[in-house]
Formats: sequence, C-alpha cells, structure tokens
Amino acid sequence: MTHPTEAADLWLRPPRAHRLRRPAGWGHQRHQSHALRDSGTAAVAVLLDVLLFSDAVLHPVGATVGATHRLLAGCCALIGWLLLRCRRRYPVVVLLATVAWSLTTALGTGYRPVVPVCVAAFCLASRGERRVLTLVAPSLVLDVGAWTLSEARSNPQLVTGQAVAAVAIGYTVLLGLVVTAGRLHRAGALRVRVAERGRREAVHTERRRMARELHDIVAHAVTVMVLHADAARRILPKNPRGAAEA
Repeated sequence: MTHPTEAADLWLRPPRAHRLRRPAGWGHQRHQSHALRDSGTAAVAVLLDVLLFSDAVLHPVGATVGATHRLLAGCCALIGWLLLRCRRRYPVVVLLATVAWSLTTALGTGYRPVVPVCVAAFCLASRGERRVLTLVAPSLVLDVGAWTLSEARSNPQLVTGQAVAAVAIGYTVLLGLVVTAGRLHRAGALRVRVAERGRREAVHTERRRMARELHDIVAHAVTVMVLHADAARRILPKNPRGAAEA
C-alpha cells in the first residue's frame, strides 16, 4: 500500500503524458553530434597547427620547400587529425600517442605539432587525470625540446643560446597554460554539476514538504468528519435536529 505522503508526492508530479520524452534513436543522434563536433575541432586544430608551426607553409626567407616536404606535412597532419578525433573516448592513449607522434615528427621534419598536443593535454586535464599528467610530463618536456630544436634548425635567426632558451620557455609556458585551463574547465564543470544537483534536491525537498502538508490537511479534514459523524450518531436518538446540524 502506498503511503499517503508518497501518494501526494506522486500526485504533484507532472502527468506521464506531459513529461519530456526522448525520441527513438536519441542516443545515436547525440553520439553522431559529438563525433562531428570532435572531428571539426580536430580539423581546426590541425589546420591551425600547420599554418603556424609548419615550414611547408611559413618557411624562412630564402629556404626552399619542395612538394615532398608539403606532402609529408599533410600526412603528419592527417595522423594528428585521426588521433584527436578519439580524444574524448581515450584521452590517456591519445595524449601518449600524440606526444610520441609530435616528437618523431618534429625531429624528422620541419613540422612541429604543437596545437594537437595542447588539445590532447587540455582534454586529459579537464578529465582530472592529474596522476597521468604527472607521468606524461617528462614526455612533454621532450616534446618541448624537439620543438625548440626544430625551430632552431628551420629559423637561422635563432643562433644564440638566449633565443633558443626563450623559445623553449615560451613552449613550456604554453603547455602550462593549457593544462591550467583544462583544470579550471573541470572545476567549472564540477561547480555547475553541484549547483544543478542542489537545485534538484531543493525541488525534491519542496515537493515532499507540499506532499506532507497536503497529507496533513486531508488527514485533519477526515478526522473532523469522523468526529462529527460519531457525535451525530450519539445525539441522534435524543436530538434529531441537532444531529442533522452536526
């Protein structure tokens, strides 16, 4: 038997016909939407990376870049795009693979995959994987060294140790800012989630309070009716008019 409070609580809920119903295939459509968004973000990140950190596009003055070099940079960019598409499902694996791919690409070609590594690090930091980031930190340091070495080889202006150190510090600060942004994003998401949970609990508490009040009102009315009926039954033989008024 349902408790009166629970019955009143159920009565306060909106009818089942008025509730929001998710259409058939909603989960599949949502998965496709996330996949398209991840693919678009990965494409933008790789394109921006090629434009900013590839000698095939922005090569130093006086340097010649052949079609083979451009084709190699395009193939490397395609690998980066394929890796970043899976960053939400496998953030740890994608970061490790992106770091290794960036290291070999920066040392072997004139292309420095900086943006894909930043995107993968941001994704992992936003998941709260602090221990994994600590373990991957030495690999990120090696990436910074490879980027700096590639920058020094492709840019003849970086001939002094101070300039090379400035480039290395710049890359390190960039990675630090990306990781910090990922942690701040996670903290903001947690605050929103806690606020939403508090709102739901407040609504549930208010709903139960109203249910208790309705139960008390109904119980009081029923009690009064029972007392009046009992009093009318007792005085009926002696005073029929008073029984009718009661």
